[in-house]
Amino acid sequence: IKALGGISAISQKQHNKLCSWINNQRRRLKDKCDGKLHRYSLTDEEERILVDELGIMEKAPSTRQQIMQRNVDEIKALGGIDAVSQKQNGKLYDWIKRQKSKIIHNRDGKMSGQSLTDEQEEILINELGILEKKVGTRRQIWQENVDEIKALGGISAISQKQHNKLCSWINNQRRRLKDKCDGKLHRYSLTDEEERILVDELGIMEKAPSTRQQIMQRNVDEIKALGG
Repeated sequence: IKALGGISAISQKQHNKLCSWINNQRRRLKDKCDGKLHRYSLTDEEERILVDELGIMEKAPSTRQQIMQRNVDEIKALGGIDAVSQKQNGKLYDWIKRQKSKIIHNRDGKMSGQSLTDEQEEILINELGILEKKVGTRRQIWQENVDEIKALGGISAISQKQHNKLCSWINNQRRRLKDKCDGKLHRYSLTDEEERILVDELGIMEKAPSTRQQIMQRNVDEIKALGG
């Protein structure tokens, strides 16, 4: 792109692949701005090159973390949660409601690209007191659910009718196990220790099949054994 004279010199007709690549970088920049982190996320250096050297996109708008910190600071300056009114501080009031919902979703194990990180959750609960009843971090809640399942007698004792939230949590862990098996890594991926507890202690899923890395290594070894 630099050799051709920069972004303005790239045309869809003459440089189709480069155009597709540029559009892909724009999407990756937007994902990073929105806090959607994944294994293909741009590094800070890649972002700097795209923005400062190529000018692919103007400087990224505030990330969700920066927006959260601004809102937290503004709420503190107003005197805390109780000082925020729907009439006078409509946007802040709506933001607080959304954060309450996110904390509750985290507690129920409903995670998505918009879920709070443990650090964000702690700020909302400990610094702002957004929920009167303080809830644990995701990791603490995760362990509580494991302990509760054990206390009830294991997976087989959990019924949809009597333990609806636990059932939802178990299904969510199955999805996370499958994601890890398929090599779909994200910021909510299970740690090796969590995987061990789910599989060995709770028996939520039989031992995970080989990861993509393990499959690749086996295939590489087999090709070498065949002579290349």
